[in-house]
Amino acid sequence: MPDIRLPESEPLEIGAALARLPLESPDRSAWPLLAERLAARAAAPPPRPRWPFALAAAAALALAIALPMLRSPVDDPVLPGQSGSLVQATPESPESRLQTLMAESARLEHVLAAMRDDGRAGAATGLLLDLEFEDQLQGLDTALAREDLAPEQRLLLWRQRVDLLRDYTGLQGTRQWLAADGGQLEGELVAVF
Repeated sequence: MPDIRLPESEPLEIGAALARLPLESPDRSAWPLLAERLAARAAAPPPRPRWPFALAAAAALALAIALPMLRSPVDDPVLPGQSGSLVQATPESPESRLQTLMAESARLEHVLAAMRDDGRAGAATGLLLDLEFEDQLQGLDTALAREDLAPEQRLLLWRQRVDLLRDYTGLQGTRQWLAADGGQLEGELVAVF
């Protein structure tokens, strides 16, 4: 039996072939779901602004910077009767500087004692920082307990002790600020020797 021959037609272009295909219709309209989501978004309360937290952080930073400046002694005092003329400042004696550093150290220890919360377990990073602080402070106290220290060395050690206490007080303050905001101090430990 001979093959049936169909009349040959010209090949269709791709655009014409696609145009002849039936249109696909979705199972259901997407508009009701979209309208529901838009209505829910409009009814939701607007997000809380974040600028108050940034403002509070900036104020705390400004206070942390300004507070030591307010407590530092004035280098160039001006007499009340003389407008703008400077008076020669008498240099502080090493003994008075030592007493000032001791008082500052006692004040910072009191602040740290008030900030310390031994009842809660902290992150390992925070506990390691606490232990490192304790070790450094103990090393300074051991060096200060020596009887054969020169006055300049004793003054230098007290400065180091006050600087260490200031740094640790700042760290504890940051830790409490983060805890009040629901966070915790995280990060990698870096020891500088």
